[in-house]
Amino acid sequence: MYQSLEENTETHLHGAGVIDDLRTSIDEIDAQLIELINSRKGASRKIQEHRVANGGARVDTSRENKILQKYSEGLGGEGTPSL
Repeated sequence: MYQSLEENTETHLHGAGVIDDLRTSIDEIDAQLIELINSRKGASRKIQEHRVANGGARVDTSRENKILQKYSEGLGGEGTPSL
């Protein structure tokens, strides 16, 4: 179906607005993720300092593997799904 230039521009602008809104949402989520990851890094560093101070290993590979498995299960496959 043919759209006039005006109709096509209006459709494009509406679509761009939706995309801009979604990108804003992603940016807000990214900011939250960064804050959470930095908080997690701090807690992890404290655990490591405590473990080393008490004669333990710097890294607990068993725990690391459990975390990696949890992320893998929770996040699914790599990348974004194809449309």
